[in-house]
Amino acid sequence: AQAALTTYAPWDNFFPDGQGLDGVLFNVKTASNVTVALGAHAYKDGVYLPNDGISTFSAKPGLHPNPPPGESRANWSFDFAWDLGNCTSCTVWLGIDNDPTAGVNLLFGNITAVPQPQSWNLEMAFLTGVYDFNPYAASSTAFRLEVRNGDTVVVGSDITVNVPEPGSMALAGLALAGLGALRRRKA
Repeated sequence: AQAALTTYAPWDNFFPDGQGLDGVLFNVKTASNVTVALGAHAYKDGVYLPNDGISTFSAKPGLHPNPPPGESRANWSFDFAWDLGNCTSCTVWLGIDNDPTAGVNLLFGNITAVPQPQSWNLEMAFLTGVYDFNPYAASSTAFRLEVRNGDTVVVGSDITVNVPEPGSMALAGLALAGLGALRRRKA
């Protein structure tokens, strides 16, 4: 049985009310007193992304219209945090899937030294050189955050962010509008 997406208190404490990032939903996993939390949110449009309640989020394609000056951002970001408990020899690893047919095959690497919690966007300059992401294309991007003790994975969390083709979203909107018109016509 999979655990449900939930908020993560250390994240909400780091981003208190008023900063716009408290309340992000995470796939939180704990083992041996070590915790990892991996989630996603709508960039600058609130913390909510439609999801399956377990590990899969749905986001809109495209770039956000109000990114930081001189930069671009996709319409969604992924978020992560961890607690190593008392594991002083543990390291934290982030994987991003750049080929959905191969699993999480792009291991971003050991991010133990990265201050956290973090919210990253695949359009950030330091990621665009590593990951060829097209914010306008349909995609299914898998992320894995894991804590390792040597070669042993202590705990890991996985999420997927699906972005439909822009045409699919328009067709779905038209279908819903048509259903609404039919209901009004019958009433």
